Amino acid sequence: MKYLSFFFLFFFSAITYGQVNDIHNTLNLIFLADGIAQKIEIIDINTEESIYVIETDKSIHEVFATPFAPVLIFSSLEDSSINFIDLRSMEVAKELILNSPPMHGVLDPSGTKIAFTNSLDGGFEYISAYSGERIFSLDDFPATGPILFDVNQVELYFSSINDNWIGFLDLNTKRYSEIDLPLSGQSAFELSSPSRSMDGRYIYISNTSSGEVYVLNAFSKIIFKAFYVGSQPVRPYSTPEGSFLYIVDEASGKFISVDQNQFNTFYEGMVPPGTNLIAVGRFDRYNLFLSTHTKNYAIFDNVRQRVTDQGMLEGTPVAVYGTVDGRSAYIAFKDHKDMVKLSFENQEIAAISTNLNSVTAMTVGMSNNVCH
Repeated sequence: MKYLSFFFLFFFSAITYGQVNDIHNTLNLIFLADGIAQKIEIIDINTEESIYVIETDKSIHEVFATPFAPVLIFSSLEDSSINFIDLRSMEVAKELILNSPPMHGVLDPSGTKIAFTNSLDGGFEYISAYSGERIFSLDDFPATGPILFDVNQVELYFSSINDNWIGFLDLNTKRYSEIDLPLSGQSAFELSSPSRSMDGRYIYISNTSSGEVYVLNAFSKIIFKAFYVGSQPVRPYSTPEGSFLYIVDEASGKFISVDQNQFNTFYEGMVPPGTNLIAVGRFDRYNLFLSTHTKNYAIFDNVRQRVTDQGMLEGTPVAVYGTVDGRSAYIAFKDHKDMVKLSFENQEIAAISTNLNSVTAMTVGMSNNVCH
């Protein structure tokens, strides 16, 4: 990583709790950000204790942790900046000002590069997560939400905000194209960001206007399957083991589990209305369904094909991440001080104390959350 001495613009105060182990190893860490208070708290996954609180002098929009390097990145809409923190020194190694506000950031599967888009004004920025250098930018890139990298990180997918096309950007040629989806008889379109299968053969996208979820062949770019789920389908979710495609209607809570081999319906039932967050346990068996609008949760068992537990949490979730081994999921709240851990092994929920009053963004060094 390149360090620029004149970029030490921020001052950090660190609160240490006991012995700090591997503070630079992001694989063992959870990062919680209170964007308004301008703080980032670091939680040790092994001890489930807070080990540092970093204070910045600007608002925090999103946070990203590189899995194989001691680098923590946060974006700020305040000055359209990307800020790179060296976790070994706890200092900002670099600040990069983008051409447009970084509304949506996505790390590539290797964790070495990060792409930023803007869903209002458009624009695309492709950044090295290690050096903080701009690889290339496209000022004429269409307005879009979070993008999706392909398996080989050669191409990325994106969708229109208010039209019926899906886009493809070649990261080598820096050229993008748009392919109209054959959605006849519709006067309005509202497409989700795309998702994909684990092997990269299929692309999934929801259309809120029609209530459908489309399955596209990633090579031919042709829709060959559609599922109707309801009036407000959320972004499709592909499970970590690659077994299932999850389709959820946020309005009603209708839930469809689809076999990703034959694309037959494996299960159809209900989860709490408002569901738009999912975490999956080992072997795709236990599944946690949450909402960023309510405190309701449900746990679904793929073996018994039923909801085995449901109830209300102490707060309204802002994000959820499953651990790499699929044994647990961590939930942060926008209106509750502590975060919680759900054990997929015994379905028990336990609180983890934090020093933040609320959380606006969350990330972990590595998760089994996939294909988003």
